[in-house]
Amino acid sequence: NVYRIVPIDGQGQYELTVRPNGTAPLQYSFFLYDSLAGEDGKFASLDKPIAGLRNSDIQANADGSFTITIDNAAAQGRRNHIQSNADARALLIRNTLSDWNKQSPFAVSVKRVGGPAPEAAPSEAQLASRAVELLKAGTQTVLTLAENGVAGADQLAAKNTIAPPFARGGGWGFAAQGLFQLAQDEALVVTLDPLGARYLGFDLTTPWLV
Repeated sequence: NVYRIVPIDGQGQYELTVRPNGTAPLQYSFFLYDSLAGEDGKFASLDKPIAGLRNSDIQANADGSFTITIDNAAAQGRRNHIQSNADARALLIRNTLSDWNKQSPFAVSVKRVGGPAPEAAPSEAQLASRAVELLKAGTQTVLTLAENGVAGADQLAAKNTIAPPFARGGGWGFAAQGLFQLAQDEALVVTLDPLGARYLGFDLTTPWLV
């Protein structure tokens, strides 16, 4: 996946212009969230988008380009509209590539077209304080994921097994996970069957999700 994050004012109005940059991604989505890193006590909603669009929802032009509107009003006939609310803080753009030699993420431009007047620019001290808050929140989020797993501690009870898949927030896909503990002379063999899925990925990560 290629991810891009756009800070959003839940009371603002936005217009996204999206254009192919060569061969389009296999799958893509645009989701609004109420936090960036689980800050302000919002860890539970990290994978629960406020609203969004998946590629199956989007009506594109003949050349593959499309425009997305974002504001807190209903679509009222508008194509490719995402209804925001006061809690919206971030737009996550996800492009899934199955062939990294051919496919490229979309070119995206964002324009704020309406909403309340922007607040005064924060001071350096305010920016530093907010950065510390986000770093603390991000650290705690990763620690909680490492301890409990994305789907909960019960999914990680048995070492060297893969738990049943669970649906990702917004319905864009499924994920499954497991913890592994191998001796120096042991190897883990994992057999994957796509079962008709258009895309299947496999990742190994450190406890810090690297």
